[in-house]
Amino acid sequence: MQELDKRLREQHLPALRITLEHGDRILGEGEPSATLRTSSFELMRAIGGRRSESQIRSMDWDADPTRWLPALRLFGGRETALVE
Repeated sequence: MQELDKRLREQHLPALRITLEHGDRILGEGEPSATLRTSSFELMRAIGGRRSESQIRSMDWDADPTRWLPALRLFGGRETALVE
């Protein structure tokens, strides 16, 4: 998640709270503008490019995730949904 934190800061994006099964982490600077609740498995799949944009958007966000999508997809993304 260090790389994701770095990308949020470099791109001057609002902070993002990520809630996983083992606790919360705030990435970026300042007060979080949104929260993503997910599992470590799904977060790594999203970051690793194994989830399509629509799959990431359908995750448990409490705000529109559009602004964070480019930073979240560290290794690009899939055009079609992959179900594992």
